[in-house]
Amino acid sequence: SVRESVVTPLQELLGTPSAATLLAVVLLFKIGDAFANKLFTPFMMDIGFSKTEIALIVKALFTASAVAGSVLGGVLMVKLGLRRSMLIFGVSQAVSNLLYCALAVAGKSYVVMVAAVVIEHVAGAMGNIALVALIMAICDVRFSAFQYAILSAIALLPRYGLGYPAGWVADHGGWYTYYVVSFVIALPGIAMVWLKRGVIDALDTKRE
Repeated sequence: SVRESVVTPLQELLGTPSAATLLAVVLLFKIGDAFANKLFTPFMMDIGFSKTEIALIVKALFTASAVAGSVLGGVLMVKLGLRRSMLIFGVSQAVSNLLYCALAVAGKSYVVMVAAVVIEHVAGAMGNIALVALIMAICDVRFSAFQYAILSAIALLPRYGLGYPAGWVADHGGWYTYYVVSFVIALPGIAMVWLKRGVIDALDTKRE
């Protein structure tokens, strides 16, 4: 029935005092990365890289770094636990966005580009692993498919809702300011993880 497949899972998901805060963490944890990557290709082209270089070099680095970061994030999560992983990976993915500030200043530099792309995408993939682990911990096993789908959709909202503000910042502030902003807007999500660390620890214990 509709109640069994939709209403009851929603009531269970939203029925705890910490539900709203956890949903905010899911929404905000990757917002800095979503903002930074929204105009990634225009940024690369604007500083001098051709479409061919982006396709053959940058995207290859993107893919390899994301795979490496996912593996590394999974390994480290086992040792660190959910809360510490979210804090460490969250800080790493925020700080790594600032590497693009150096690339904006340096211009077309293969060395700076490789360092920025590799480090940022490794850190971003590790952040993805932590966020997926949090979503899985929030889900009740009785309603995991529905709740996971809802939480994943919430996590993706920044990726699709930042087009106008990203373009406005890039047009009015330039690329250096753009990536500073991507760092700044990542901080609230990290702060919320710290503020709700007790709840996240409890979820981690339940997950184990």
